Amino acid sequence: MTDSRTFDEHSLLLKLTFGLMETYCEHGWAPFAFDSFLTQSLGYIAWTRYDHSFSDIIYHQLDRQDSARQQPCVACPYSPHFTMGYSLSWMAVRGKPAQAILNELSFCMTDKREEIPESDLTAVEMPNGWYIIVSNHDPQVVSDVAMRRLASSGCEIVTCFVEEHVMVSSATGWKDGLLRWSVTHDAQEGLLHLEIEGEPPPEFAAIRDRMFAEQATGDQDCDYIFDVPVETARSITGYRYDEDIPGLSGEVFEVLAPLPDERPFLRRLFEGWFRTPRNPPHR
Repeated sequence: MTDSRTFDEHSLLLKLTFGLMETYCEHGWAPFAFDSFLTQSLGYIAWTRYDHSFSDIIYHQLDRQDSARQQPCVACPYSPHFTMGYSLSWMAVRGKPAQAILNELSFCMTDKREEIPESDLTAVEMPNGWYIIVSNHDPQVVSDVAMRRLASSGCEIVTCFVEEHVMVSSATGWKDGLLRWSVTHDAQEGLLHLEIEGEPPPEFAAIRDRMFAEQATGDQDCDYIFDVPVETARSITGYRYDEDIPGLSGEVFEVLAPLPDERPFLRRLFEGWFRTPRNPPHR
């Protein structure tokens, strides 16, 4: 099929593309999110090679946030109609009061609250006792060093990361200062890709089998395996990033802020060079 778009339309597409890139850079999402940006941009350019009007792309871009909140977490990255969605990480901590957790992680509460966790850093206390901290546009809420330290002080930690633009998801479990297990899906490695380390929780096997069954019988353009880490983390904590929290309503998320780093400059500069490597998850 020939491309019937005019030169002006392609010029506008390029402006939109570079505008997206500028937004990523201004918000500090690069370089991690740059791969996601390239994937989106290439998807839009490929889309224009088919029988979609250019206005479809504009409306798709403007509506992506609302669509992401309304759609379930099963997306279709191989379809020109896939939804641009969430890019975030969250961690759940149990075993200490919320204020003690924040002190340990060098976070502080603010006087702002949100119904949906849209700020860079937010937190919510779950009815079941887990304390959830959500970080937008970051692959981790805090470093492995900080999680190891927190897990060594009597806390249990579950983390989850989702990057829906490229359909990557992961979940981990920490206890007694060690990374006990991790489950990772990366659609760029294949639709059935699933990497497992350590010993996942007992709920994992049933979740994995259910999602692989849906992948075999459902829409082959959709990525059901993406939900394996997400549902594994939810099975332990009760939290899922794209659904309401049972038993809570209103502005339940409190906006957090990092505490000022008062360490000497040279210590902050060189501290990361001497960190010990991550412990194997099965030890």
